[in-house]
Amino acid sequence: MEGKKDLQQLVAVCASTLCAGILLYRSYSSARAQKEKEIERKRRTKLAQARVWESYESLDEKDVTIRKKRLASFSMERRSVTVQVPATTANMGSGYDCLGMALDMWNELTVERSDKFEIVAHGEGADKLPLDKTNLVVVGLEAAFKAAGKPVPPLKYIMSNRIPYGRGLGSSSAAIVAGILAGLALAGR
Repeated sequence: MEGKKDLQQLVAVCASTLCAGILLYRSYSSARAQKEKEIERKRRTKLAQARVWESYESLDEKDVTIRKKRLASFSMERRSVTVQVPATTANMGSGYDCLGMALDMWNELTVERSDKFEIVAHGEGADKLPLDKTNLVVVGLEAAFKAAGKPVPPLKYIMSNRIPYGRGLGSSSAAIVAGILAGLALAGR
């Protein structure tokens, strides 16, 4: 009987050792595969960069100048900008507050340089929105200008709200994001 227990213990030790070995091998193989993928990704990036430089070398001076002007236009300060931001939801069953989804319902914000501060709001909840600097669009835009290291000029905000206000569809986050995007574009970022 005692020999049978010893044999069972030996089999259990061997089985656990074998399982541990398999797990170690799998984690080593996984780490090695990840490292190989990273090396391949870096190689592909270098090849893509080389192709870009080769394409610039094959261009004549006029084409290079045009491309540089296009790139520079992305960092120019703008007179006005229009952005659209979707409604969102995170109330998705078992993924409650872990999963999110954009909905096909959009707020549109146009911001233009002006002589004085002004907010014009249309659509959903327009009568409930603050028309001063406490408006979340303005808060987001001011944060973007601060991040860009530039002062906020006098601006006119034209908001076309289609996302219901206070209904759990992300109208507040849409306002902040719209302000940030518009601010970065106006500041030339």
